[in-house]
Amino acid sequence: FSRIQETLKRIYDAYPGEKSMKVYGRSTRKKPLTGLRIGNPEKVVGLIGTVHAGESGPELFLSAMENIVKECPELLDEVGIAVLPSVNADGREDMVLGYPHYVRCNPNQVDLNRNFDASWEEIDYTYGLNTSILGSATYRGPYPGSEDETQAVMSFIDDIRPKVIFDGHCLASICSDCFLTAKSAKDDSAFNDLGKKFCTAYTKGFRDVEKEGIRYVFGCTAGSVPAYAYEKYRIPAFDMEFRPVKDEARERSCINGNTTFDLLDEFIEYHTKGIVHVLELLKEM
Repeated sequence: FSRIQETLKRIYDAYPGEKSMKVYGRSTRKKPLTGLRIGNPEKVVGLIGTVHAGESGPELFLSAMENIVKECPELLDEVGIAVLPSVNADGREDMVLGYPHYVRCNPNQVDLNRNFDASWEEIDYTYGLNTSILGSATYRGPYPGSEDETQAVMSFIDDIRPKVIFDGHCLASICSDCFLTAKSAKDDSAFNDLGKKFCTAYTKGFRDVEKEGIRYVFGCTAGSVPAYAYEKYRIPAFDMEFRPVKDEARERSCINGNTTFDLLDEFIEYHTKGIVHVLELLKEM
């Protein structure tokens, strides 16, 4: 957690233009959940990390953000980036201190990606688990927005009003260009046409889109970040999951908690390029 805070401050200090850094809320154990925005506040790409503690976020998104500040700061005169890097900060710190290699819920045993006020009353059975039962790894909480971390994300989105949101998932600090959006958005053709444009741009950082296409899936359940962003604001939002890029066996090592620094560096480069493509698209809109 301290390294994440230090990195946010370093990026903030390095960028000379329009910027803000503020605490959007507190974790269950009262860690400050700090968000950073750099660049044009009117056209912002939103990045959210570790809603599930054992999944991806700060290592990719903060590194990509820092690369963009160094390599193409002039782009940020036209468009902006905002990041809330580690939502489930308590669970992530537990893992650092020696808990099992994968923690999903916050200290109240709530799956934050089921806790948002978006069709929350619908019970979901993904993974064969019941979201209404305390003790389930997908427990939605006692009521919508019950968790401090959820409230912080809602404050972040409401303050930043990003044009698109990418939310890191998968496992062990790695996610790819597999984009899951709200199931409730399936029949909204205008929304999905826009969403696919953003996902196509991001995918260009990973692969040849003409040959391999994009992976755009209606996979996000009630109470998730993408469902909330869609139902409240009509913002295209995506959980980013696993999709092989070059060597599936090697890349899948992240799912077993065996991410290497070399693999992480490769994925930081993919995400940097992908976010730049999204920013360039947004610049033209």
